[in-house]
Amino acid sequence: MPPVKKYHNYDLIIIGAGGSGLAAAIYAAKNGYKVAVISKVHPMYSHTVAAQGGINAALGNITPDDWRWHAYDTIKAADWLADQDSVEIMCQQAVNAIKMLDEIGVQFNRRRDGLIDQKIYGGQSTHYGSGELAYRACYSDDRTGSSIMNKLYNIAATLDKITFFNYNFAIELIMQDNKCYGIVSWDIEHGLLNIIYSANTIIATGGYSQIYDTSTSSAICTGDGNGLAVKAGINLQDMEFVQFHPTAINQIGVLITEAARSAGGILLNSHNQRFMVKYAPKFMELASRDIVARAIATEIALGAGCGVHQDHVLLDLTHLTAEYIKNNLPTVFENCQLFLKIDPSKSLIPIAPAAHYTMGGIPTNKFCQVVKFAQEELLVESLYAIGEGASTSVHGAGRLGCNSLLDLIVFARLTVENLVNKADPATPRKNFSNSEVVEAIVNRFLGHFNGKQEKAHTLKQELKLLMQKNVGVFRSHNNLLEAIKAFDNIKQVYNNSGVQDSSLLWNSELQAYLEVGNMIVSAEATIYSALWRCESRGAHWRNDYPGRDDRNFLYHTIYINHARRVPDSVFFFDEKEAKHSLDQFEGKTILLVFWATWCAACAKEMPDLDILQKDFRKLAFEIIPISQDYQSIEVVQQYYQNYDIRYLPLYHDFKNQLFKAFGIVGLPTAILINPDGKKLSDLIAKRIRGLAVEKEIPVYSFVEDVAASGGYWLACIGDKIYASKSSIIGSIGVISAGFGFPTAINKLGIERRVYTEGKNKAILDPFQPVQEKDVKIIKNLQKQIHEHFIDYVKERRIAKIYLKAGNGGHGAVSFRREKYIDNGGPDGGDGGRGGGIILQSNAHLNTLVNFRYKQHFKAENGENGKGANRSGKSRAPIILQVPVGTQIFSENADFLLYDFIADQQSFEILKGGKGGLGNSHFKSSINQAPRRSTEGEVGEELWVNLRLKLISDVGLIGLPNAGKSTFLASTTAAKPKIADYPFTTLTPNLGVVYLDNEEFVIADIPGLIEGASLGHGLGDKFLKHIERCNVLIHLLDATSENIQANYLTIRNELNSYSDLLEKKIEIICLNKADALLEQEAQVKLSQLQEVVKGEIFIISSYAKTGLNTVLKKTLETIKGSAQFGE
Repeated sequence: MPPVKKYHNYDLIIIGAGGSGLAAAIYAAKNGYKVAVISKVHPMYSHTVAAQGGINAALGNITPDDWRWHAYDTIKAADWLADQDSVEIMCQQAVNAIKMLDEIGVQFNRRRDGLIDQKIYGGQSTHYGSGELAYRACYSDDRTGSSIMNKLYNIAATLDKITFFNYNFAIELIMQDNKCYGIVSWDIEHGLLNIIYSANTIIATGGYSQIYDTSTSSAICTGDGNGLAVKAGINLQDMEFVQFHPTAINQIGVLITEAARSAGGILLNSHNQRFMVKYAPKFMELASRDIVARAIATEIALGAGCGVHQDHVLLDLTHLTAEYIKNNLPTVFENCQLFLKIDPSKSLIPIAPAAHYTMGGIPTNKFCQVVKFAQEELLVESLYAIGEGASTSVHGAGRLGCNSLLDLIVFARLTVENLVNKADPATPRKNFSNSEVVEAIVNRFLGHFNGKQEKAHTLKQELKLLMQKNVGVFRSHNNLLEAIKAFDNIKQVYNNSGVQDSSLLWNSELQAYLEVGNMIVSAEATIYSALWRCESRGAHWRNDYPGRDDRNFLYHTIYINHARRVPDSVFFFDEKEAKHSLDQFEGKTILLVFWATWCAACAKEMPDLDILQKDFRKLAFEIIPISQDYQSIEVVQQYYQNYDIRYLPLYHDFKNQLFKAFGIVGLPTAILINPDGKKLSDLIAKRIRGLAVEKEIPVYSFVEDVAASGGYWLACIGDKIYASKSSIIGSIGVISAGFGFPTAINKLGIERRVYTEGKNKAILDPFQPVQEKDVKIIKNLQKQIHEHFIDYVKERRIAKIYLKAGNGGHGAVSFRREKYIDNGGPDGGDGGRGGGIILQSNAHLNTLVNFRYKQHFKAENGENGKGANRSGKSRAPIILQVPVGTQIFSENADFLLYDFIADQQSFEILKGGKGGLGNSHFKSSINQAPRRSTEGEVGEELWVNLRLKLISDVGLIGLPNAGKSTFLASTTAAKPKIADYPFTTLTPNLGVVYLDNEEFVIADIPGLIEGASLGHGLGDKFLKHIERCNVLIHLLDATSENIQANYLTIRNELNSYSDLLEKKIEIICLNKADALLEQEAQVKLSQLQEVVKGEIFIISSYAKTGLNTVLKKTLETIKGSAQFGE
């Protein structure tokens, strides 16, 4: 008997009713979409309900935070494989996501001031990993997922535009010509098939970690979305990356939330050792999940496991009271009692790693549109994927704790916004033109009823055991081959089996069979992807390849099914390479390095290449001209062997095997171009610009319209402009690399590039030399950008902030209740002191830019007094971290309040208000029951100016025209103004000296004149910079008439300004010796030695004689300085 079929039409189908599915449904319904939500269980049984820990957002409610720091932690946890455009979206939108959840009534834990409370989690840091752990996770006890789902479902259930198809198993997508038209689902509850047509479909089916024997996920997480994708000819991405949560109850898999370790829980092995000190000495148990999980697995493998089978370690929470655990970790307490029959405040918890989260899944772009790979990358029309079942990829090779719930909410909204922006709700498709497609799906489904019964539950358990054993926390080539052999047997048995019970009504045998089929798809992709990735990255650890290999594997893995429904190979697709920004997030100062042109002849004939090479090398860069006309991978591999290259190509065309850009690393370098011809994301561009500022090297490009086309490549370094015939790409703020390729040239033609400045235009023809008038316009543009750059530097060095100490709490009026005592007697307690504000120096910081984003800082008020003579709580002070070298001035900058000259100095700038007195203080013989108390003092408030003085290793000092700028230009790559008149330098120039594999920074301090310490000639401003230089090089003009007076003038100004300058180490150089005869130079030297103690060097900055000796002496001197290398 043929099955009953019902036909439906909707604007949007959402497959899955977890957090992402419900959030998307609500957004869509509120935008007028008629939505069908399909789920094989009731929505409140979705796995999102089980999420315990929290949801990340850089609210900064506890300590200062920034979405960029959140992004850094996310990318680092992803082991640099995350797509950073997607990460940027998620982290930027996190605050809005929390606000939305708060508005709909999610009951987040709150502080006493009403703000949402936040707690620390593993892998969360401040200041790009150099600061302390970040308080970033918003939470609802340890039931955050349940709290969110309750609110989402309650809202969704009340919206008329949403229809729930609960207990519906998604069978196949209705696909034709690379477009999705809907889905066929099996209605388990009513025993029929639903054919649902829709203008758009979203897959939100969750992960696939149930392919492992021990898993913290719900039993429904069987990779159903992966099964749908593969049947539709869509590939799977990054399937080898399965995150194992380090703390699950041993052999049961019930999660012990990371919040337990955040509350101080420690891990112990069988020797009662806190073993995490060996693996992550800084963050210990709060290191990232991958590190902790591998540490536990290693201890077990080394024989330090606990129990009879030595198969687990112990989590110790016994320092916490039972009441604390019940109130703050209620799920942990309940699960320990339910599954282990223990009180976690008294007994240790046996834990072991368990499969927890799957980073792989259906590949999408940053707008969650599904991507498929054949001979080229294609967007699947009308099909989207979100949540754990999608590979967006914000998690890369490893997910940061508390990012999963954020992923659900942010990208659910983004997907719907994308649909709304593209078009109004489409007219429902009542008739699908090709009914044969639907009939073929139905027939394939009915083919499972072949009477060849094989217990699906048995196959499922065999599959889970083989994955747990061979594709777990640790993997190896031999184990994976063993897994393939066992897997092939399971797959063969499955393909030859079927279902005997042909009923469609609550058929558990059929449901188990369909789930096993989807699990087989996910398991196969996981095994083969893990076998291909011969490196260790994130959650994927290969014992035989323990290191990360960026050169060969900084790619997403794409599991391609060449036959429509039979996945059988692994292939990495280069255009899906992680959109990473290389090492800038690792704290290294890296700028752009590479030049390439599509034409080898052009590269060789560039007239200015040698000059460009020379200047770049001074900046520790390296440029290598390369033709991009490579026809095979072999040529590229040979090229890699000839150079020290650590990074992969940013863009690779699979079809033609043409590399369109390379990352070349010979010296500290990096590539900063994006292959799509679009501007760099703010996340990358701002961070790169910050790195340029830290080096104080203004490096720019003049590419405003970022696109590949025939034109001039322009770059400016200092005062020089470089122009070359080539395609261009880049963005203002970093030097751009020229690159191009024939296909782009053919499409766009050789077009002119026009730069405008007011009414003037500079037209750059690719086949004509640069005209003088054009150069003038470009130089004016350079000036404008330079001024912008200087403004940006000022933003990092100057800030004005408002500070407000907390008010004292009020004293209480209260009476105890005792017989025979009038009114019970007064027992009102005193109010607590308000929080103060402390400024503290931190050697790891080098900018005040964070105070530009948050300018108001208010400490908490003291708690009011209470009855029973209980005083209110005093509040802890706010501690604001500032860089060493920061000066604190009054609001009008006319009074210096404090000067931070060393690390970890503290200055209490504001004291909190004192608490008021309770009525118990006012009892007297004539007033036994006083109703008087005092209010707490109002906390102090203050506007202050912060100024970060320049810090460098060496300061060049001397009178104007002593040759300081020439000295800097001759010893570094800096390009200061040089002329034969004084005061060519009004702001300090920085240069980096590279000597004997060491480097140090020299600051060219503007010339000082007599009276500088009193402010003459802006001298007081210049002397402030000198204070922050460790060593001084004092240049004296050998051609001056009175060499002694010149020296003493500078010394007197230094001594008059501050005692600190008087004690600075000074290296004396007699400059411009090339202008004197040898005898004349000796006379000057003798004169100078009468007033100078110590060695004097005779040099010529212009002729570059004697400079090497001075630099070696300088390096030797600053190596002895306490601040060298900091």
